[in-house]
Amino acid sequence: MRLHDHSARVLDLATPLWVSNPVIHRVLIVDDNEDLAEAMSVILTIHGYDTETAFNGRTALEKARSMRPHAVLLDIELPDFNGYEVARLIRKDLGTDNVRVIAISANDMLEDGPSVLAAKLDHYLIKPVDLDMLFGILGNEAS
Repeated sequence: MRLHDHSARVLDLATPLWVSNPVIHRVLIVDDNEDLAEAMSVILTIHGYDTETAFNGRTALEKARSMRPHAVLLDIELPDFNGYEVARLIRKDLGTDNVRVIAISANDMLEDGPSVLAAKLDHYLIKPVDLDMLFGILGNEAS
């Protein structure tokens, strides 16, 4: 897992879950801020990604099961589920090696400590998200 801070430095916290860099085409965006989720969807779609949005944890789980995303951009503070629990459930349903989970939060990861490790997140980005960093994680263009 990697922690990304506001200065765009990458801090290695453990061996990344992804040894290889698989092609990412389908991205599920989960954020209770609908405007933010839709804006991120438009940006990713322009860059060739197939996206879906969910505005709460329950819908995120349903969409993850149906769309089988390669990556999930997951807000941690959701109205119905804790984002860490959503990450654990997505990993359980889709398998650890089948999805890259990227937490996006206004909070510093260090505040949540054990929850972060238990969720087995691949990356943790602090809002506002640095798009260059995000595209670096996703692999630039989906095409």
